[in-house]
Amino acid sequence: MKHFLSDYSLITTLTDQYGNVLFTTNTLPITKQGKLEKYIKSNSGFTKHLKSYYYISQSNIYNNLFTVYTVSSLANMITVFKIIGILLIVFIIILVIFLMYSSSKVSKNKTKDLDKILKALENVQNGNLETRLDIKTNIEFKTISEAYNKMLDDIKNLIELNKEEAKHSIISEIKQLESQFNPHFLFNTLEVIKYMIKIDSQEAVKMILNLSRLLRYSIDINSSKTNLSNELNYTKNYLEIIKSRFKEKFDYTIDVENNIINCIVPKLIFQPIIENCVEHGYKGENVLLVKITIKKVVDNLIITIEDNGVGISKSRLSELNEILKNNQSQGNHLGIYNVHRRIQLLYGAEYGVKIDSIENVGTKVTISLPLTYEEEC
Repeated sequence: MKHFLSDYSLITTLTDQYGNVLFTTNTLPITKQGKLEKYIKSNSGFTKHLKSYYYISQSNIYNNLFTVYTVSSLANMITVFKIIGILLIVFIIILVIFLMYSSSKVSKNKTKDLDKILKALENVQNGNLETRLDIKTNIEFKTISEAYNKMLDDIKNLIELNKEEAKHSIISEIKQLESQFNPHFLFNTLEVIKYMIKIDSQEAVKMILNLSRLLRYSIDINSSKTNLSNELNYTKNYLEIIKSRFKEKFDYTIDVENNIINCIVPKLIFQPIIENCVEHGYKGENVLLVKITIKKVVDNLIITIEDNGVGISKSRLSELNEILKNNQSQGNHLGIYNVHRRIQLLYGAEYGVKIDSIENVGTKVTISLPLTYEEEC
């Protein structure tokens, strides 16, 4: 009869040169004649016998007078490998479940923080200035909450100053602050970030970083002027946020002439004009392209901001330029008027903003400033 060896992990047998078994640790591989089973003697290395796998080795000793056979059953090893494989699969499944749970928890926490910020901004829009934010779970969101709280403090301070100074001066300052730090823009941007977290976390992080840089710059009221390099960095952050919102429907270019990057300019003069390009010029069909060109003309710094939007009718264009000429503020274009007025207060009536437009072709806004440098070039 054939022998089953699967229950034995190791059998060692010593035979002479004629195949007679002299010593064995188990009698299963020995025939009735005292010889070694043929399937052991004729095989070496890995072999299969009666649906089981073994490793057989032969070693000749004492000038080939004796041969030592070892038979190792691989059944236990295969069982171990199967157990390890099963444990590995279980571990991977648990790891995937844990990662899914962690991602879901992080996403919920970020969404919860965004909901707090959106709710606070809604309160500001409704006139409630008492809602403060206390967010400590995320560095970028913490920066936004600090900027929001500082905005509330600044607005409250301005309201308090209104009791002591002339009414028209304080109202002008509040309007200027609102044009720099637009709650409506923040609300829309944070809504986009809220949904981007779920579908494209990398793009959401990019938007959050751009927004935090923008807020740091816009709430710094230590100086009303800055160099052109800082203003352009702020503007790029603002443009990248718009680009993330409108995707392939929006693009921009910036062309700056050499040797003027250290020129001094009023802070926050680009953003209100670009905001008008998007709000009033976007058709919703073709790609809206905003082109910013900055160059030196004699002793002046000339900045042009162009778009390929819907344009402005001749009658409306004449009305807008008349408003700028006579310093008459109008709600629909408060941002452009504030830029124009601030420039004239800083540098005089010969500088400011001019608007050119062709209906259904686009609009061009030109800003003229005196050429002054941060340091001698």
